[in-house]
Amino acid sequence: MLPIPAPTALPTPKPSFSCYTGTSLYSVRLFDSGGDGWQGATWTIYDPSMTYPLLSGTLAAGASARVFQCVIDGCGWLVVGGGSADSEISYAFDSATGDSFMVRTAPSSNYFCLENGTIGSVPSVEPTVSP
Repeated sequence: MLPIPAPTALPTPKPSFSCYTGTSLYSVRLFDSGGDGWQGATWTIYDPSMTYPLLSGTLAAGASARVFQCVIDGCGWLVVGGGSADSEISYAFDSATGDSFMVRTAPSSNYFCLENGTIGSVPSVEPTVSP
């Protein structure tokens, strides 16, 4: 396992994460209108074939959280849902360069591509529903 770079001593306008060569910084913002976490729901990023989970997480408690990850270029699926109160869930996927998409419904699955810190193939306003 590679060491995690330390944050800067003073506040910065962007997170002070340092990504390794070949990766770029992205985040998933998690929201729950009930304020009680996602109640079993998860977010998972899969490979383009939706076969292999690459990253995942949940909002264990509270109304919101933000998760930062260094991710390689490529395409994949962001799948959200599977909890007992999916109707309370919304989420956003952001790049450090300012690209973003927000989804206000779950369950959902959205195809996207990442390249040099940007988000492409952003989902439509009405995401597809997970099978």
